[in-house]
Amino acid sequence: MNIPPAAGAFVVAVPVIVGLALLAVAARSWRRSRRLVAIGEKATAAVIGNEDKSIGEGRVVYRPVVRFTTRTGVEVTGVVTALGRNRPHALDSWVEVIFDPENPAEVAPASPPTTSLAVTAVAGLVFLGFALLAYQLIQPSNPS
Repeated sequence: MNIPPAAGAFVVAVPVIVGLALLAVAARSWRRSRRLVAIGEKATAAVIGNEDKSIGEGRVVYRPVVRFTTRTGVEVTGVVTALGRNRPHALDSWVEVIFDPENPAEVAPASPPTTSLAVTAVAGLVFLGFALLAYQLIQPSNPS
C-alpha cells in the first residue's frame, strides 16, 4: 500500500494511544478494587441521592450518593462511581459497599462490576490489535 508516512503514523499511533489508555484505566480500576478488598471494610449504605454526570450528546450517567456509618460510628457520605447507569438510582434503597478505613469517602461496590472492567481491557486489546494490523498493512512490501 502506498500511504503517506504521516497518515500511516496517524493510523497506527491513534489506536495504540487509545488501546494503552484503555488498558491503563482497566489496570487502575483493578488495582483499586484489589486494594479495597484487601484493606477495606464493608458496610450497608443508604442511597440518599444521585450525582449526574454528562457524558456528551445529551447523555447522562447517574451515580448513587450513599450514606453509611463506619464501625467507629463515623457517618460518611460518598459517591459510588462504579455504579453509574443511565437512570437515577432509587432513593432509600440499600447497597453493599466497601470503603477504605483511612479514607471512608472512597467507596466502591462490595462486589465490583468485573464485566465493565473486562470490557474495557478487551477494548484496549482490540485497539492494539487494530494498530498492529494497520502497521502490517502500511509497511512497504519487500519483493524477494
